Amino acid sequence: MYSLVISDDETKQRQGLLDFIDWESLGFRVVADFSDGADLLGYLKREKVDAVLTDIMMMEISGLDIAEFVHMNCKDMAVVLISGYKDFDFARKAIELNVWNYIIKPAQIEEINRVFTDVKKKLDDLRSMRKPNFEDKIDTGNIVIDKAKEYIIENCSRDVSLQEVAEHVYLNPAYFSRFFKLKTGENFIDFLLAARMEKAKALLSEKRLKIHEIGEKVGYPNPKYFSKVFRDSVGCSPKEYARRLL
Repeated sequence: MYSLVISDDETKQRQGLLDFIDWESLGFRVVADFSDGADLLGYLKREKVDAVLTDIMMMEISGLDIAEFVHMNCKDMAVVLISGYKDFDFARKAIELNVWNYIIKPAQIEEINRVFTDVKKKLDDLRSMRKPNFEDKIDTGNIVIDKAKEYIIENCSRDVSLQEVAEHVYLNPAYFSRFFKLKTGENFIDFLLAARMEKAKALLSEKRLKIHEIGEKVGYPNPKYFSKVFRDSVGCSPKEYARRLL
């Protein structure tokens, strides 16, 4: 069900649109109606709706003014103009503003039904296009994060920086930092530390290398500092961890 706002300064005309059109059968729900363009414009600045049906000739703010606002700010919102003026200049301006349709008063129920059946179809098409685009963005974001994680893990034995990883996935460092936290729930430095500790624990379990050699392989050439970081992260020293594995 798509949300619809109706605006017409003629009370009888507006009430007729509300009472005699079966909007729900057309796939629309009227969420608000207004008698002047200023109130309609204020509403559109606050609320997101799918479609607007508005008279052209209204006090202060015209239907064309509304169409221009929508054209500049709400590209996917359907605008249908209704007017008693068979004026070519109005129609031409409406086309320039990408108005979806134009109804001449006195509007017939059959004509309104026809126009909004078409509007619904176009909105359905837009919605179906947006869904895969949104899913594609999610998939792309996951791929970027996976690629960044893989790079961090592969290079955690050296002083790998956030900027270096950001460049690897072709993102601005500041944006990458926020994006990484949003997608993983961790800061870059915390993920790097966790990757180093996991690699250190794996090497300790193999029992092939000395502790200072393992420290070097996970980016900590100073053995004392490696032991401190390991203890703070794991809860015991590397030597104690290795002993527990025996």
